[in-house]
Amino acid sequence: MTERHRRTIGSIFEQMTPDKSSNRWAIVALAADAGWIRARELAQRVLAQEAVEVSALPDICLVR
Repeated sequence: MTERHRRTIGSIFEQMTPDKSSNRWAIVALAADAGWIRARELAQRVLAQEAVEVSALPDICLVR
């Protein structure tokens, strides 16, 4: 991942952090929030550039 990618992802999360009006960790927000969508899209582009197959990534489970 390039420094530009790191800065862009960091910027996305910085923009999301001060927003107290919504619960960014709610299931609905994780699926539909514009910030999360942008972060996922960028991560997918980075993985594609690095030739990492999504199937090679570990499974992630939700812990409540």
